Amino acid sequence: MQSKQTVDYLNEFKSKLQDMFDEFDHTMSSSENDVLYHEAYNEVGELLETAIGNVDALISDLDDGKYDGYVGAGEFYIDGEEYGGEA
Repeated sequence: MQSKQTVDYLNEFKSKLQDMFDEFDHTMSSSENDVLYHEAYNEVGELLETAIGNVDALISDLDDGKYDGYVGAGEFYIDGEEYGGEA
């Protein structure tokens, strides 16, 4: 997958995660049980927020070119050196 396609996919994925979090937060915050809301946030909401942040960091790394030049297993750089070790 090319970098632009990967970034587009990750942006769409992040958007879906954000929608999930927003719906979760809206539904749980309408609960009159504060303990339930906080427990649910700790078990689910916080993980969704972390996932959103991690996907955002990956998108940023891709945009910055951090993974440019990496090759897949069994593929070789121009100089003949296999990724991760000698050819």
